[in-house]
Amino acid sequence: MIKIQPQGLELRMSSDDRSEPVLTQAICCVSFSNGMSYSAFVGLVLDVRSHKTGERDVVVAIPPQILTTNQRHSFRVPVIKDSGLETVISTPDKRRFDVTTRDIAETGIEFEFGTDECPSLVAGTSLDVELRLRGEIVQRRGEVRRAIGNVCGLSFNALSDEDGCRRVARMNGFVLTLQQMWLKSRMK
Repeated sequence: MIKIQPQGLELRMSSDDRSEPVLTQAICCVSFSNGMSYSAFVGLVLDVRSHKTGERDVVVAIPPQILTTNQRHSFRVPVIKDSGLETVISTPDKRRFDVTTRDIAETGIEFEFGTDECPSLVAGTSLDVELRLRGEIVQRRGEVRRAIGNVCGLSFNALSDEDGCRRVARMNGFVLTLQQMWLKSRMK
C-alpha cells in the first residue's frame, strides 16, 4: 500500500520484512517505476507505525524535486550472483553460449562469456538472447554495442507488435524482480 500524505509518502512494509528496526530520522532510499524506467530518491523517515499484524506504515519525506542523473533511457540493474537468472546467447551462425549477465535494463544487457568460449563479436552484430528467471522465459534480439575481451554490451531491438509488447512487459517484470533482489542484497 502506498499513500501520498501531506507530510510525505506512506509505505506499508510487510510483516515478513522485520530484520532491522525502522527508526524515525533515518535516511532511506525509495525506488519506483516511472513510465518505462526506474527512479529513486533518498528521504527522511518521519514516522513509523506498527500494526498488530506485524506490518508497519512508514512515512518518508518526499524531496521537492527529483533530479534524474542517469542519461541512459533506462536504469542498469546489477545482477547478483544468486539471482537465478539464466542467459543464453545465440550468434548468427547458431552457436549457443551460456553467459553471465552483469547488469540488465529494459533496453539491453551487459554479459560475460566464459574465458574459454568467447566468440569474436563486433559492434552491430545481431544476437538472440534467451533469459530465464523463476520459470519464465523472455526471448529478445539485440545488437552488439561494444565487445571488449569476453564482456559484451547489447542493446535490444525495439518491438511494437502485440507479441513484442508482451515480451517487453515480461522483460520489465524481470528487470523489476532483479532490481528488488539487488536492493535487498545491498541491505544485508
